[in-house]
Amino acid sequence: MQTDLNHSNGEAESKLKFLDKHIQEVHKSVQILREKQELADTQKELAKLQLVQKESSSSSHARSNEERSSPSVTKPKKTDFR
Repeated sequence: MQTDLNHSNGEAESKLKFLDKHIQEVHKSVQILREKQELADTQKELAKLQLVQKESSSSSHARSNEERSSPSVTKPKKTDFR
């Protein structure tokens, strides 16, 4: 009877260790998934920012080209006759 109880406790202990190990593995996997999701979100945000920057750069470059191609009004230089 005592040996049966010891054997049963040993089995319960073994099952608990097995479950604990699997819980730790699940926890690690969940953490990895969270990090991957965070990375994907960050990459998506970076892509948006790069697109905005590219559009901003393109529009300012286009304005710059327009300014260069349009005739500019220059003030006549005053000559100093002393």
